[in-house]
Amino acid sequence: LIVSPINMVGVGLTESTMAAFAFLITRSNFLVGLSSTVSGLALLLVAPCAGCLADRVGRQAVLRLASALAVLSAAWVFVWLLYFQPHTSDRTCYALLLGSQFLGGLRRGIQQPAFDAIFGDSVASGRRSQIYSWLSSLRKLGLACGPATAAAIFFARGDSWTEPV
Repeated sequence: LIVSPINMVGVGLTESTMAAFAFLITRSNFLVGLSSTVSGLALLLVAPCAGCLADRVGRQAVLRLASALAVLSAAWVFVWLLYFQPHTSDRTCYALLLGSQFLGGLRRGIQQPAFDAIFGDSVASGRRSQIYSWLSSLRKLGLACGPATAAAIFFARGDSWTEPV
């Protein structure tokens, strides 16, 4: 009940930050929406397969795969922002942003079924609906806190929608 909402704060913060960056480099609402769609589609396509894989090879193995993908995704963003972004065109930056959104969606799609299965196995049958209601509410709260945190950072640092030269 603690880990999932914290994870959702990170997801909400990352999604809102990536959307802001996508707008900065494209100035297109459509392309901002497309970048979010890529993440959601990756999650949608991989989650059913990851659930079957978790049942077949074990939940821990699937969570390890998701963790490795999280490290790869973080490295991708780190290299992209620190190395490529200052030296490439906005079009290339947007393509790299789409790649990071895709990796993030894959990670969440692989992680969530195994995590939910482990969570369900650790809760007594009679209490599952109550616990899952709490978990759902806490996830929503985490998702709301992410953009709220991003908004607070923008407010504190200045709401300037220009890229430093």
